[in-house]
Amino acid sequence: MIELNPAELRILGSLAEKELTTPEYYPLTLNALVNACNQKTSRDPVVSYTASEVMDVINNLIHKELVLQYHKSENRVPKFKHRLREFLQVNDAHLSLLTVLMLRGPQTPGELKSRTHRLYEFDDLAEVGERLQQLSGKAEHQYVQLLPRVPGQKEARYMHLLGGEIELEEPDARKNNLTSGTGFEQRLSDLEQALDTLKNDLAALGQAFTEFKNQFD
Repeated sequence: MIELNPAELRILGSLAEKELTTPEYYPLTLNALVNACNQKTSRDPVVSYTASEVMDVINNLIHKELVLQYHKSENRVPKFKHRLREFLQVNDAHLSLLTVLMLRGPQTPGELKSRTHRLYEFDDLAEVGERLQQLSGKAEHQYVQLLPRVPGQKEARYMHLLGGEIELEEPDARKNNLTSGTGFEQRLSDLEQALDTLKNDLAALGQAFTEFKNQFD
């Protein structure tokens, strides 16, 4: 079973996210990857890695054959791409779920469906559940785990196992987390992500309108 540290998970998750959402800008340069890792939206926790820190982790991931350095002859700037599909033997649906779990921690099927909409379009919540079962069903390829439901939660959450075995919180710790304001912070993060998506959609619409208008000038 693969076991990655938090920095490795953040880098692989960021690479996978950008491949699925903005394939025209993928593979990523070091600078683009640092920015992706340090995003303040769609990330939990928020981090602040330096370029040298990211490069050190990339070298480790290259050694583990989880990242490839991509270098076009006409471009001197090296770029990087992940190998999660080949390494884990998963498809885009599975990869999108793992990506969001790596970047945002434990989540319910409903949250996963909402937060993967730019990475992969699931037909419905039942398909999300089916894909999660596929990721958790086989011992030799068990990449996610259903966590026990805790007091105050209506739904159980899933978590990836790419960082090793999950250490479940003690009841007192769970109680503290429920009253720590994390729920508000998560809702704020979701709102910021929705706002970013809206901004991108408006920018694309404005560009399309400009191109359309130029046809008549």
